[in-house]
Amino acid sequence: MRYADTDQMGVVHHARWLEYFECGRSAWLRARGLNYAELEAAGTLLVVARLQVHYHRPARYDEVLQIETRLAEARGASVAFRYRAWRQRTLLAEASTLLVAVDRTGRPRRLPAALRELLAAEQATPAGRGPAGEAGQDGRAAG
Repeated sequence: MRYADTDQMGVVHHARWLEYFECGRSAWLRARGLNYAELEAAGTLLVVARLQVHYHRPARYDEVLQIETRLAEARGASVAFRYRAWRQRTLLAEASTLLVAVDRTGRPRRLPAALRELLAAEQATPAGRGPAGEAGQDGRAAG
């Protein structure tokens, strides 16, 4: 964790976790050959419509975390992810997000064909959802 991510008590501020989960989601897509920049350049934005976080244990300055990201569900215009944040073998937080595809004017739109195909392939993977995407504690993708 970076010092700037912590509050006065030396604990990672709750709002910073949202950034960590976003990094995990970006790493998950990148590991599968797709990234947000390309999606946006093609006219599709993914906006967070719902977010839920359950904090189990605090994270503190200078700890190394792993963010596990998994596909939960994909539909015509939305995709849901689940996240788990770990410090070694200790579960620190769990979260879920629902993202909705919109065009540049903010109108909902169907997920692009390439993304739908990628998500369908992931949903068909045995044992759930394929390999996790991970992001390191400093916000950079770790895998």
